[in-house]
Amino acid sequence: MKNDVLGVVVVGFGRMGKRHAAAYQALSNFDLVGICGREHQRGYAESHFPDAEFYLDAQTAITTTNANVVCVSTHVDSHESLARTAIDNGAHVFLEKPVAQTLEESEALFAYANDNGKKIVAGYVRKHDPLWKAFVDKGKQLGSPVVIRFCVDQPSAGDEWQVHQSILKDSSLTFDCAVHYVDMMARICGAKPVGVFGRAVRLHGDPSLNGNYGFLSVEFSDGSVGSFDSAWGPMVGTKPSSIITATGPGGSVSIVSAPNLAEGQQETRDVLVYEPGMTSESNARDAETTQGEDIADTAGEDAFVLQQRYLYDCIAKNACMDEHYSDVLTSMRIVAAADASVIKREMVKL
Repeated sequence: MKNDVLGVVVVGFGRMGKRHAAAYQALSNFDLVGICGREHQRGYAESHFPDAEFYLDAQTAITTTNANVVCVSTHVDSHESLARTAIDNGAHVFLEKPVAQTLEESEALFAYANDNGKKIVAGYVRKHDPLWKAFVDKGKQLGSPVVIRFCVDQPSAGDEWQVHQSILKDSSLTFDCAVHYVDMMARICGAKPVGVFGRAVRLHGDPSLNGNYGFLSVEFSDGSVGSFDSAWGPMVGTKPSSIITATGPGGSVSIVSAPNLAEGQQETRDVLVYEPGMTSESNARDAETTQGEDIADTAGEDAFVLQQRYLYDCIAKNACMDEHYSDVLTSMRIVAAADASVIKREMVKL
């Protein structure tokens, strides 16, 4: 192995683990040396990543490979212990969101990494997605206050619904899913969050699980408001749907699905659309019929690849992680307050 190549083991081989493994395989600065998953995932791992040793036990995978990086893509209840094991074994950590089950555990984990000279990068993939970066940049130009709305429904049935149910045993939907969307809100308005209101609804019949619909609304110090809601499960429908938009005095910007006009392509693609709004009665008719300006699309490098390149740069350049950790903790503080609001049934001040 070359000195500039980092050996990496992926622990947790579900949907996200597969995406991360593919990203490591695509980057010359990483060598995917190990994958830890369940027995039924072995065939996929060995066919798609034949050079990676397959493990059934996480502790064994981390300590046997002695990898430079451990990618943790398991459920949140094991994040902290696996990250600490990786650090104790001399590895840096890529940690899927949410970082840990509580804000306090997350703060302690970041401090532990610092004390041991290791980096932790949290899996906030939206930060690295070119389309979402363009969305944030354009959103910052809309003026203040700004209203940001994210509705991200995830229909699931069969095995996918089982995965969602397993998450809801130990976590709320918003705590698991909303952290990186809340991070986008904070980046757009650039103001301090001051209050959070949350709601959860159980659309299924299992009282041992948390609600599979979650909602939160964040108020910021400049008067901006950000909202997120999502529903999981077979009752949600058959196709994922989303509303991703920011509106301010200067107009609105949205990520929408549009036909892919490339030759031979039948599927849609996500595009960024900016609409300046109506400035006078004379242009009202035009504004009603405009489709907006397509100013960015998803062409280019995969966001998961860009995210792992960021991880490599943090390690190679010995980057200070304080800003990254602060952003992660801010978003976790907001979703934790949303969970508290669900219990108190009132807004929680930050």
